[in-house]
Amino acid sequence: MVMHAQQSPPLKIVICGLGRAFVLTLPSLLKFPGIDIVGGIDPQLDTRDQFTKTLSKPSFASLEELHQSIAYDAVYVASPHQFHLEHVSFFLKHKKIVLCEKPMSLNMKEALEMVRLSEAFNTPLLIGPSHSYDESILQTGRMIQQGLFGQVRMIQMLNYTDFLYRPRRSEELDSSQGGGVVYSQGAHQLDIARLLGGNLVKTITAQTGNWDPNRSTEGSYSALLKFENGCFASLTYSGYGLYDSDELCGNFSELGFQKKELITGKAKQALQDSLSTGLSEDVLKRKNSNLKMNQEILPPDTHEHFGMILVSCDNADLKIMPNKLLIYETKGIREIVFTKPLIPRENVFKELLQVWQGLPALHDAIWGLSTMELVSGILESAKNQSIYTTQYQSPMHLEALLKG
Repeated sequence: MVMHAQQSPPLKIVICGLGRAFVLTLPSLLKFPGIDIVGGIDPQLDTRDQFTKTLSKPSFASLEELHQSIAYDAVYVASPHQFHLEHVSFFLKHKKIVLCEKPMSLNMKEALEMVRLSEAFNTPLLIGPSHSYDESILQTGRMIQQGLFGQVRMIQMLNYTDFLYRPRRSEELDSSQGGGVVYSQGAHQLDIARLLGGNLVKTITAQTGNWDPNRSTEGSYSALLKFENGCFASLTYSGYGLYDSDELCGNFSELGFQKKELITGKAKQALQDSLSTGLSEDVLKRKNSNLKMNQEILPPDTHEHFGMILVSCDNADLKIMPNKLLIYETKGIREIVFTKPLIPRENVFKELLQVWQGLPALHDAIWGLSTMELVSGILESAKNQSIYTTQYQSPMHLEALLKG
């Protein structure tokens, strides 16, 4: 990898998939210094038109058309899960740095192929954004690795959202195509648990819930992870839109904005009201994303988060909040306040620039492979009512975490 001087021109990035994932990350891309969006790809004409109108950048219907038309250094693959292998493979073969949305693939076979391609073409593949990039998680992880609280013994994670009752494309409600909460949401919790717990998960025991016949996919899960170092982690997620666990996180939303009210119980009716207009969920989702592409960019009130997290160590219990770390010790409670972010998801693009400069990354292809195995492990354990034993877990790059 060629080293780039600090005063080098900005990294030129293209966007593959201009839907919700991209729209959520767009404020970061527009505000982060050293990165320029130079083009986009999407099969939908109205979405491409909105992208070009909003950003004054060209958009294309195909990978090859974009590749032949503009110069670029990296790509953010934000397309639906089932297209990740095809899209990532294309760009890695052209030796372009890839940031691929989590989860990296639909199964282990695809994930292993993506790792192979990254290694074969000596080209970095990052997996994210996920909430293990959150400043609160990274800072806590560094302190744990520095031995400030002793050995991590137990992790409790809980998140209740309205995920299942947001407008969805049909494949997002089809588990065989990467639908349901385990693929989309489980990857977040698993990433966080691995970073805080010591990374090497040995076994998983899990249950999933599928409780609405009109949206027949995994809408919830609970998983128990056992780490090789003896730590264990309990992960619970529900996307059924009744309780709102942001109540446990200072009433901050997942994206770091102070909530005026909680979402409790409103999501299902809101979806029904939207569908009464006669538009399909696919069209509704695309229209919402296109509108948000052009919305005013507001600075977040705090860092992003993914629900309640409580870490039990030998010398302290740690409650990780979006804006601070609460440390419960024998001598009392103290807190470490996190500096308010100027740019959302800053750590994602900081890491992208680091790999462009030839430095190691925490969230590389091997990291993504380890997480993908645990996603598959939750589904397999729940389906077979068995304990899943891992085969593809790899140590994380501690130097990348500690130098952060």
